[in-house]
Amino acid sequence: RAWDSQLSGLLRKISMDGRVLEIVVLAALSALTNFQHGITRMSQNDAIRSLFGRCEAHRMDPAGLCNDTDAGATLDLFRLLLGVATLRFLQTAATFGAMTPAGLFVPSLCIGGLLGRLLGSILNAAGLAGAAGMPVEPGIYAMVGAGAMLAGVSRLTLSLAVVLFELTGGLTYVVPFLLAVLAAKWTGDLMTEGNSVYDIHGELRGFTKVEPSNQLRIMNASLEDVDRDPSPSFKGKAVAVRSDCPLLTAYCIFSNHPQVEGLSVRGTGPDGIRRYVSREHFYQQLVSRPFTLVPVLHKSISGIHSQTKEDPILR
Repeated sequence: RAWDSQLSGLLRKISMDGRVLEIVVLAALSALTNFQHGITRMSQNDAIRSLFGRCEAHRMDPAGLCNDTDAGATLDLFRLLLGVATLRFLQTAATFGAMTPAGLFVPSLCIGGLLGRLLGSILNAAGLAGAAGMPVEPGIYAMVGAGAMLAGVSRLTLSLAVVLFELTGGLTYVVPFLLAVLAAKWTGDLMTEGNSVYDIHGELRGFTKVEPSNQLRIMNASLEDVDRDPSPSFKGKAVAVRSDCPLLTAYCIFSNHPQVEGLSVRGTGPDGIRRYVSREHFYQQLVSRPFTLVPVLHKSISGIHSQTKEDPILR
């Protein structure tokens, strides 16, 4: 607590915003941790390209991924890939919710590529043979691992497999891409009940989903989506509207006209049967039905559930 007060006092003296301090600290930590090796000093795009590449004699290896000439160098390569994957995972977890977004797409590809190349290097060091008796190529495992990691994070499936195919240009690897993507998505759905990291982060921050599943968006909802009022008759001042009246319009009527006690809803069919929706029943329906509302609007409706005073939100 003493350190917090001293830090707050220092920030007030130098007029520094806490958000600016967060960005400066993250940038400093990223620079210090990324300076340890060549694969972390280069950009993540170049690192991913190196992970996907083959170890050839004429090819430069600035990342040090082909230095597996003996047992000691192979163990160093294993430690490098595992250590960099752990570092990238911690950095991504720390910066994903920061004020300055550091991205999730490319870091996920990088982490998956590191783990996939680690698995391919282990199989290659064990002397296992690939297709047609050829040696195991760690770069292919890096491609599949990158796709699996990104699928587990974002829950993309077919579109991600197409993206990986376009990035690699390897039609032969479409089936491994699809299998890895589907397996990663199914595993992630079992662990987080079908929610991706974007859904969980948005829920923690209170964001409204753009395309909610199995829910009716209030912008497209009308009075036809509200159940009939249990009272067959209504005594009080009512406003006549059609049954296809948008819910937001009905909400504005109740909000801006506190003297209105209900709505006289006329059907759109040829019979034109009228039904009544009271103010209290209208608010009950908005709270109980799975309408996707703006959080402040939902809070307002919940607070004035049985009240008739004017709502200041849409004033």
